[in-house]
Amino acid sequence: IDKHRKDAVVAVELMLTASPDFFRPDKPECHGAYNKTKCLEFVNRAVSFLKDKYKDNLIDYVIHLDEATPHIHAIVVRAVKKVKKKRRTADEIKANTPAVEYETNSLDAKNVFGLKALYELQEEYPAHMSCLGLKRGRKHSRANHSVISNYYNKANEGASNVAHSQKREMSYGNELSM
Repeated sequence: IDKHRKDAVVAVELMLTASPDFFRPDKPECHGAYNKTKCLEFVNRAVSFLKDKYKDNLIDYVIHLDEATPHIHAIVVRAVKKVKKKRRTADEIKANTPAVEYETNSLDAKNVFGLKALYELQEEYPAHMSCLGLKRGRKHSRANHSVISNYYNKANEGASNVAHSQKREMSYGNELSM
């Protein structure tokens, strides 16, 4: 790819994982621990999925074993060949000369990682991993990702509101007992 738009999506990062129950069935709450055999099966199967699906567009992948649950980060560049038409001059348009077609490589993350494609990816990945006993997560979940700082701000705000209402109840209780 010779050049691309300055706002183009150059690469997409994917994270592949499974539930803690899969990696440590006896103690899912033991963060950082995992069954080595299950982890190796997971990694082999997940990497084969990435290679089958993205082929040469899979740039790199890294296996993380140092966090709560083993997972893989993968970088995918979605370069595709497209046929484009060369712009015609005013004289070519007047002469009704057809535009010359040429083939070029370009980035196409929008079509490959659009809403429909992401939904399909969420179907394909668990199907590929099903031989390990893994299943797809809840479909059409209404869960939304929260920025961690916003989550804690809301949690702290709620805790202070509870504390404030408890103080008010205590003061009312004191007034009533007088």
